[in-house]
Amino acid sequence: MVLVYAESGEGRIKKAGQEAISFGKQVADQIGTSCTALILGPHPDPSLAGKFGADSVLHASDPGFTHADVQSLASVISEIALSKDAEYLVLSHSSRGRD
Repeated sequence: MVLVYAESGEGRIKKAGQEAISFGKQVADQIGTSCTALILGPHPDPSLAGKFGADSVLHASDPGFTHADVQSLASVISEIALSKDAEYLVLSHSSRGRD
């Protein structure tokens, strides 16, 4: 499985998150596996990740993720990737993804 951290905010998946999901789907198709989007924080409709190519969505709606520091997010993303046996992890090339 390819796990994609889809950045979101203000009730939508950010452009960087949309692009990361699309890329993750391409990778998943090439290696013959699924693409799962990971959305952390409140989001009115996490299933919208499917519009960008995600086969499934993991959503942790805790509002604490909205303003969480990068280290905390990285720890949560890592734990989820390990627990789901993700073969690949895709992060966006944004200020949050680079940190």
